[in-house]
Amino acid sequence: MRLSTEASVTIPRPQSEVFDHLVQDEALVRYCRSWGPFAAIDEVRTEGARREGATRHVRMSDGMALEETITEWVEPARHGYRWGPPPKPLGLLIRQADGLFLFEEAGPGQTKVTWRYTFTFRSPVLWPVGKGLLAGFRRWMQAGLDNAQTAL
Repeated sequence: MRLSTEASVTIPRPQSEVFDHLVQDEALVRYCRSWGPFAAIDEVRTEGARREGATRHVRMSDGMALEETITEWVEPARHGYRWGPPPKPLGLLIRQADGLFLFEEAGPGQTKVTWRYTFTFRSPVLWPVGKGLLAGFRRWMQAGLDNAQTAL
């Protein structure tokens, strides 16, 4: 069973500048802070060049560690990645997750950033839990994008 959510902001900077800034490992650490039960991103390390197929290691403030694979890399428009399976206890619910950042011109010197996540849950029985999880996760994503918008 797959469920999706997304968040977005408009940042008053050119598309290539916003893309270049937000795809940096340090940006995720700077902007993705804890919110409610959702942990902050404490560390991100990409192995080698950022491109399709590259691996990224992510450590959360609650100690969870994830390995991501970059699935899309189209400068300055798209950055997609996949992680999974996550460690337990989250791994009891989720098989994998696909994240995607979209960067679109939104007028002169403005960029709309959309952050989309699709989670593959282990069973349709988890639908009610999944809907609740995604509602909170969307707020965490929105807070991260709002932090980036304020900083840029």
